[in-house]
Amino acid sequence: ARQLTVRQNVAARRAARALAEGEAALFWQRPAEAVAPLRSALAEWPSSPRLRLALGQALLQTGDAEGAVKEFVSVIAEE
Repeated sequence: ARQLTVRQNVAARRAARALAEGEAALFWQRPAEAVAPLRSALAEWPSSPRLRLALGQALLQTGDAEGAVKEFVSVIAEE
């Protein structure tokens, strides 16, 4: 297994916390509160399909269909 640098480890933890915050907001039907933490997590972890799907869901639920489609298509394109 590849060893992470301290900086990478901190970034991964920050992204994981932001993902958890965003997913919790979605669970509690607060999609507008999910967008910012999910975008923050994506800045740290841009290749995560889970993050892109969660952000797409939040965007769709807040009325940003165009942004949601962009996230969903990016997941499909990477598969």
